[in-house]
Amino acid sequence: MSKTSSFAVCDTNQLYRLIFESAQDFAILTTDPRGHVTSWNPGAEKLFRYSARQMTGMSIERVFAPADRRRAVHRREMAHALQNGRAEDSRWLLRRDGTAFWADGLLMPLRNDAAKLIGFLKIVRDSTPKKIVEECNERFRHLVEHITDYAVFMLDEDGIVTTWNKGAERTKGYKANEIVGRHISVFYTSEDCRAKLPQRELTAARRKGQFQTEGWRLRKNRSRFWANEIITPIKNHDGAVIGFTTISRDLTEQREAEDALRMMNESLERRVRERTVALEISQRELTCLALQLSRAELRERQRIAAEIHSHLAQLLALARIRVAALAQPLGRHKPVPAVHYLQKYIDHAIEYTRSLMTRLSPPVLKRNDLLLAVQAVVNEMETHGLKVHLKIDRKSKPTDLESLALLYQAVRELLFNVLKHARTQEAHVMIRRVNGLIEVHVRDAGPGFRGPLRRKEEAYGFGLSYLRERMALLGGGLEILPNGPRGTHVLVTVPIRPAVPKQRTRAQHHSTGTGQPNGSIRILIVDDNRLMREGLRRVLGDQNDLRIVGEASNGRTAVALARKARPDVVLMDVNMPGMNGIDATRRMLRNNPAPHVIGFSIHDDKEVEALMRQAGAAAYVAKQESPEKLYAVIRESVKEKLKAVADPDAKD
Repeated sequence: MSKTSSFAVCDTNQLYRLIFESAQDFAILTTDPRGHVTSWNPGAEKLFRYSARQMTGMSIERVFAPADRRRAVHRREMAHALQNGRAEDSRWLLRRDGTAFWADGLLMPLRNDAAKLIGFLKIVRDSTPKKIVEECNERFRHLVEHITDYAVFMLDEDGIVTTWNKGAERTKGYKANEIVGRHISVFYTSEDCRAKLPQRELTAARRKGQFQTEGWRLRKNRSRFWANEIITPIKNHDGAVIGFTTISRDLTEQREAEDALRMMNESLERRVRERTVALEISQRELTCLALQLSRAELRERQRIAAEIHSHLAQLLALARIRVAALAQPLGRHKPVPAVHYLQKYIDHAIEYTRSLMTRLSPPVLKRNDLLLAVQAVVNEMETHGLKVHLKIDRKSKPTDLESLALLYQAVRELLFNVLKHARTQEAHVMIRRVNGLIEVHVRDAGPGFRGPLRRKEEAYGFGLSYLRERMALLGGGLEILPNGPRGTHVLVTVPIRPAVPKQRTRAQHHSTGTGQPNGSIRILIVDDNRLMREGLRRVLGDQNDLRIVGEASNGRTAVALARKARPDVVLMDVNMPGMNGIDATRRMLRNNPAPHVIGFSIHDDKEVEALMRQAGAAAYVAKQESPEKLYAVIRESVKEKLKAVADPDAKD
């Protein structure tokens, strides 16, 4: 061999040695024909963690997994390499510490110049990260393909379908070979396509990083379903969008259930509103009836007291006179002893009758003076041994008879409670006017209420609870207030209600121009409530100049009855079944002569009053008003009618 060729051989050998030792990322090793290691580079030491000294002379099967050893995989690889010139494989190999890694290997036979086999060259690379990614991708692909409740598919950057799972096939009805390669707009309605909704949603997902929406989508058979969709852009390493992932779910059943629930809720809310309105109307009617009953009780007490005074008391007084005459001796005849006892019994009866009349209708109330009424109660209490300190401010305190009677009854009841329960000989009563209310404070220094009250109503008892309800009907109240460690403090309030002065009897017999006897005012009562009609008939019938000529329970009957009875005044309820009071007023005023219609309703508000006046009503009175107010409005209405008849040009 020449010097030049020897130098070239040396250089080539040196080059191979440098490559062999410098390949740190590859394990390069050689074996003899039987598979025993003959060389082991630094890359092999790094990958397998065996040194060259430890592996030289050892069988290569040492780095194979036990299962591959049993199957003699390394021998089959060598046979394949001898037959085909090379053998590629990918499998799990073992390090010295027993940990496994996924390796990509290449095995090639080594021959000398005579083509004789002298061994094998094996190059191994660690591909574990690649293997993990492939396995994850495979598991994810398998997972996506087997999801059936969600349609999961991918689009390219232009919106063309590129993948398709079983959930998408189930939801949208397309098989993969039918839809891959088509544009996403095939799932949208024609209206959405004209509005370019598919493109706008992809643009929104590209801009926001994710886009979620709900709307109608189409299946293959063109049937519609309500879908919830999430569109997420897919980006490459440079951040450029290369496609989109779409997750879609059919929410048609949920939407139908929500629609049904919403309709049910709306229906329930409507029924609740209707029931609430009905209950409010019933409550107002009950309140009005309770107020009328309260007033009827007051009037009945006054009537009974008047009856007792006019009849029973007079008869007892007459009997007392006659018995007193019998008690006088007549000549030689002495009076019978029983006459004395009879006279005594009659005196007791007269005293009881006077007491009964006072309890039914205290005479002091007829003077319509709150100070005198309370002073009378104070004087009565002092006869029972209770000293009452009375304090009244100087402001005027106008009250009607109803409010005065309730205040009198409340003060009397409270002071009697002090006598019976407070175990004290003193009480304080203060009366003042505050913001349109009359306040009556009753205090004592007794023991108060012992122990906690389970319910506030326990403190009131039946008597005070009854008074509290009646006060509430008038717009007032009765309340137990804190009074420190001892004693009781009760506050009674009623609104300022000036009394309506009654007209004299002589003035009540004015002429109405109706031709009726005694010049009485002819009245037609229209109300769908029988108790209300009976109450009005009784209240109005007590007046000498008022005459009831008819009653009607609805508007249609009232119009017909007005033509026949020709009343001067019609008391017209507003809310009635069939024809209401507003429509009945319009029809009734077409008659000639037309009566004066007075609206009479539980609705004490300006809107209802305005509607009645627009229909032609001359006046409007709430049913909660006192009878004196109603009398005055009726008489004033007729007076205005007479004035208009006497001077028809007065309005001009």
